[in-house]
Amino acid sequence: MSHLLRVLVAVSVLAVPGVALAQCTKDTECKGDRVCERGACVSPSERAPAPPPQPEYTAPPPPPVVSAPPPAARPPPARRAPPAEGPWDASARKNVIAYNFLSTLSGFYVASTLQNQDPGLSILQFGFIYERVVFPNFTLTGSLTPNFWSDAAGGLFYCGITAGARYYFFGNAPDGFWAGGEMGTLALNLGLGLIFEGGYQWALDSGLTIGVTAGLSLVGAQAPQTGVIAGFGLGGHVGWNF
Repeated sequence: MSHLLRVLVAVSVLAVPGVALAQCTKDTECKGDRVCERGACVSPSERAPAPPPQPEYTAPPPPPVVSAPPPAARPPPARRAPPAEGPWDASARKNVIAYNFLSTLSGFYVASTLQNQDPGLSILQFGFIYERVVFPNFTLTGSLTPNFWSDAAGGLFYCGITAGARYYFFGNAPDGFWAGGEMGTLALNLGLGLIFEGGYQWALDSGLTIGVTAGLSLVGAQAPQTGVIAGFGLGGHVGWNF
């Protein structure tokens, strides 16, 4: 029991200096405008500065939005030339050169019919045609028909030359149905005359040209006859268009 009392006395003695050292425990125990701070009365100017307030957290600004560059402007599409109306245009084939093989056959036929009047007569004839397209429906033509007549008495050279025009009904010259006419010195030594004719011509893309013709020829009668003689004729040709 005596030992416990000594311990309590020692603890109370040690505690007293700590209490005595503290001047105050609250502001009301200090005089004037002094306040209690850490157990001592101090004036407001002597107070330890308050720690600076922590800065408020400010969120960083969002990263800038990088917009994609605008697409490059596309150049306007090139204008195409409008397609030509119909097969006849700037690139169409407008020339035809042909050989009239029926002209040669007609020379043989005429010579055979004249054998009673002129035995041994032979007629060698060649017919050539040139045609030039001027408009989709209209062409100009020319023909050259050299022929050589021979019999027991000798030989004679003759050449028929005509010029004319053709109208193509469907506007596809030089291809399709046509009607036209020619005038000039006719073949087979018939003299000056006029031909009304019509026919059909195939002008293929390959260049090959085939045609048939039928016509009515009007020629002046040779002496001792007078007047106009009419004759019907056929033609067939093969050639090249370009």
